[in-house]
Amino acid sequence: MQMVYLTQTDTTIGFLSQNMENIMTLKKRKNKPILMEVYSLRDLQYYVRVPHLFKNRIRRGEKTSYLYPNKKCLRVSKNQRHNEFLRCFSRLPGLYSSSANKSGQSFDIEFATEKADVIVYERNVDFSQNLPSRIFKINTIKIQRIR
Repeated sequence: MQMVYLTQTDTTIGFLSQNMENIMTLKKRKNKPILMEVYSLRDLQYYVRVPHLFKNRIRRGEKTSYLYPNKKCLRVSKNQRHNEFLRCFSRLPGLYSSSANKSGQSFDIEFATEKADVIVYERNVDFSQNLPSRIFKINTIKIQRIR
């Protein structure tokens, strides 16, 4: 069984794991896709083929996730501190990520620390609940904002 990490991501406090099922079970979530975070565009290519029309937008996007035609939702992290954490898992690029709360509820530190296998604290960085990433659904010719 893969570990579930509680850490400050580039957007908000999140659960991260190499196993999507672990996060879905923790959050009691059903049939809702889970975002995957990668730390470089090269790693992004491991999972999806980026439509030519949107390559520049995706390369420049910050705190923005994209749902690709193959039904995978990915975000390239631009935060250097968070990327150092993601690089620790370079054997298989990327980690599944979700906000550290019960599905549909607000953040609760007790719930998050109880459910996580490993809590990642960093010097001079407190847990802070910021806005989640924007999500866009893209296909080869069209883009639509979901969140």
